This record gives sequence, C-alpha cells and structure tokens, in this order.
Amino acid sequence: MANGNTFEPQGKYSSPSLDSSITLDSAQAIRVFRRCFETASHSLFVIDVISRALASAYPDPEFKKVDGAVGQMMTDMENMIAGEIGRINALLEANGQGHQKPRYSNSETFSFAISSPVILRFASILVRFDEMYNRLDTAWLCGLVDSTKAQEFRREKLHWIQRIVRKLQSLSTSAIKRGRKAKLDQSMLDGLEQKSKDNAKQMDADEEASADGVDARGAAGAEHTQNAEEREPAVA
Repeated sequence: MANGNTFEPQGKYSSPSLDSSITLDSAQAIRVFRRCFETASHSLFVIDVISRALASAYPDPEFKKVDGAVGQMMTDMENMIAGEIGRINALLEANGQGHQKPRYSNSETFSFAISSPVILRFASILVRFDEMYNRLDTAWLCGLVDSTKAQEFRREKLHWIQRIVRKLQSLSTSAIKRGRKAKLDQSMLDGLEQKSKDNAKQMDADEEASADGVDARGAAGAEHTQNAEEREPAVA
C-alpha cells in the first residue's frame, strides 16, 4: 500500500533529506506507520515548504497561524502521550511491576526520509506512541488493566492519531490553495497537490478495508456465539 512507503520530495528543485529509521513494537504503532506516516510526512512537508516560501516572498500573517497551529498540535500530542505513559508507569510502580517490559513477536524497523524537521518530530512522537502501548501492554499482562479497558484504550488512541493525520491533510490542502493564490511555482504546487490526493485516496481505502475487517470479525464472532448456544444442551 502507498502509505507503507516513506515520503521523499520530488520535483525540479534539489531538496535535502536525511536517511533515518525507527523500530516499532506494538501492532498499533506499526499500523500507524504503514497507513499514515507517508501521508503525515507529505502533509508536514507541504505546510513547511509553503510556509517558508510565503514568509520569504509573500508575507502572509494568516499562514503563520497555520504553521503555529501545526507546532501546537505536535506539542499537544507529545504532552498527551507523556501524560498517559506517566499514568500507566505510576500504576505499574505502585504494584511493584515498574521493571517489567514485554517482548514482542513481530517488531518492525522502518526506514524513512527526513525532508523537514517536523517530520523528524512526528517520527519521535510515533516512537513515544509505541512506548505508550508498550506500557499499556505491560499493565495488561500484569493483570492491572482488564482486557476490555485495554482494548478500548488501544482503539481510542489509534483513532486519535488517525484524526490528527486527517487534520494535517486538511491543513496541507489549505496551504496549497494559499500557495496558488500567492502565485507560487505552479508546477511545484501541482506535484504536491497530486501527491496529497493520492495519499487521501489510499487512506480512505485503508480505513474502508479496516472497517470491513472489523465487521467480518464481528459477524464471525456473532456466528460462533450463536452456534455455541445452539449446541448447548438445555438445562432442566
């Protein structure tokens, strides 16, 4: 799938980038990288590039607000994740389990390109996001969080970060429109816009596939329950 790849700038201009990699343990963080990282990286790159172009040639106070909003989103994500990690660690420490750390059977290492400082920041956030799930899994395995609450937490935080990526997509689309209004390089904007559309389609397809998978598992579970009830002998 497209979002399983890393984003690298393309176009007639020579853009710098650094090669980097991250290792993720939890299924949720791995899923975010596969389905959202390319989209998030591209969106952050678009906002950063157009922000700098407008700042140098076409001062736009409104766009500075957008750039500031992205920075605040990153800060809010960092603070939320740090708060959850701290809360779960406190629970583990209070029960003498602070030293525990689970092994994961299918950790994955992903390579990506740093074409903007904010992409590195987002990658660092994803590493902490993974750590948050690590601590939750530890608390769950130690019997300190029941399975239902653990699953609700996993699902809630996964949807939370997916919504943020969607918001970044929206901000990057607005940035491209402002760039066109300011008459920035149209060929550059065309390329950025096409990439944004491709990423949006891929995210939609991934989410639909995910929803279908959940529905299928739910239907299978309901059928299994019904069959079990039918097989269960009547109690006199």
